[in-house]
Parts: sequence; structure tokens; C-alpha cells
Amino acid sequence: MSKLVAAINQNTVKLETSSTVTFLERETISKLHKVFYNNEKKFYDLHTHNPNSSLGCITSGGTIANITGLWAARNNALPPTKDFGGIEKEGLFKALKYYGYQDAVVIGYFFFFFYCLFVYLFI
Repeated sequence: MSKLVAAINQNTVKLETSSTVTFLERETISKLHKVFYNNEKKFYDLHTHNPNSSLGCITSGGTIANITGLWAARNNALPPTKDFGGIEKEGLFKALKYYGYQDAVVIGYFFFFFYCLFVYLFI
């Protein structure tokens, strides 16, 4: 698959410029998801190419995979509600306050640096 993707040479930053690679990525993730979760065919028919759904993502390495997992977990733990826009819209401190947390601790400057870099580059 890597040779095929390299031959296509698409810019994968936006769906509009990478429709073929996005299609291949979504198909691959769907197949892997089925191996692990074995949902019904209609589940995959609904979610595989739905722009409002995501069964996962392919990353370039372990660090980005871990940061992406933490990002998804953070969004899932502090989601939007009827009267709160969620952490992505409102920010970390408003989200923590809304959900009743009194304080936050950053464990290690190194992790915080990469978190900030990730947020700056991708969010």
C-alpha cells in the first residue's frame, strides 16, 4: 500500500486534495476495526465513509499515535453539552471548571511542550 500511496503523491492535509488516500485510509481502518470489534455490516456501511464518523486514524509513529489518543480521550472526557461548548471550543480551564475540577497538574515539561506543539500544529 505504501508504494501505491507514494505513487499517487497526494497532499493529505485536506480531504479535497487527498480523496484517494482518504478513501484508502478509511477502508483500511474499517477493515482493522472489523477485525477487533466485529460489528455488523450495516455499522460499517454507515460509518466507513461518513465524514461525521471516525473509526480511527493512521499516524506516522507511536508518539503522534499516543498524543492523538490522549487528545481523543480528553475530548471524550470533557464533551460539549447543552450549555457548554466542550473543551475544543471553550478551552482547558473553562472545561475543567465546568466539570467541577478545582485544579490541573502538568506532568513533565517535556510532555507539555509536545502537547502545546501538537495543539498549535493540528488543532
